[in-house]
Amino acid sequence: MSEAQTRRTDRIVLAIPILVAGTDAMGFVFVEETKTVVVSRYGAKMILKCTLKAGQEINVRNIGTGEEADMRVIGQITDCPEGFCYGVGFLNPSVNIWGVNFPPLVESENAVAKVLLECARCHGRSLVYLNEFEVEVFQAHEAISLPCRSCKDHTLWKRPGSAPAPATSAVPGAKAPPPSASLQGSSAPPQVRQERRREKRLSLRMQACIRTKALGEVVVMAENVSRGGFSFKSTERFGVGQIVEVCVPYAPGAGNIFSSARIAHVEALPQEGVHSYGVTHLGVHQAWPVK
Repeated sequence: MSEAQTRRTDRIVLAIPILVAGTDAMGFVFVEETKTVVVSRYGAKMILKCTLKAGQEINVRNIGTGEEADMRVIGQITDCPEGFCYGVGFLNPSVNIWGVNFPPLVESENAVAKVLLECARCHGRSLVYLNEFEVEVFQAHEAISLPCRSCKDHTLWKRPGSAPAPATSAVPGAKAPPPSASLQGSSAPPQVRQERRREKRLSLRMQACIRTKALGEVVVMAENVSRGGFSFKSTERFGVGQIVEVCVPYAPGAGNIFSSARIAHVEALPQEGVHSYGVTHLGVHQAWPVK
């Protein structure tokens, strides 16, 4: 069974400075300052220079908060310029040292968008699932009023740092959307498109990212967004039935949340020099390996 099929929580692409201590594969004690690549409620993907074996136990400290926990090495995922990329999991599943609240994954079934937000009052972070109305408000103001468990009140929530997202062309290694998918006219108030569909679709346009092993990250403009999926245009080629990872909304350099989806529809648009794609989100128990 694949990692995606057994996933119990959404994963956030987030670099958290950490201090890792333990014994390497050769039996030597090490202490290394590094960072996470992806975090979840039950573990993380992190970069280390030393060689570790699956099953080894390490201690991980969040440098920013001082919280620490014992973790088990699940295995090496890949090599990278900085060293080795490992998947690790908490020994105690009730522990969470990332400073991020992770809601139950089943709640994502009713979400139109997933985003990492920060309370403007207490600076607590949470993975937030936005419905049709909430995502329109967030797109219009880059902030939204939500209940905060720490403040015990409704407070303003926005992306950590709240810095404006840089232009797509500034994203290293990411392929930009074609001119036809520009933000022209995006300042107009979003309207709900009246369609005979099972899911209400919005004429709202928001930046998204499609990720595959072959193409890497392809930045696009999502249209006709709904709980079930969205459409986009791209010069890149995807096949009907292909399983991909998608992030919507996407902000370069932010804590982005990717989840599995399937390319459900493809239409060539020769006059525009692109293809139009329809994407269907895979449910919590339907996620497949990305190809």
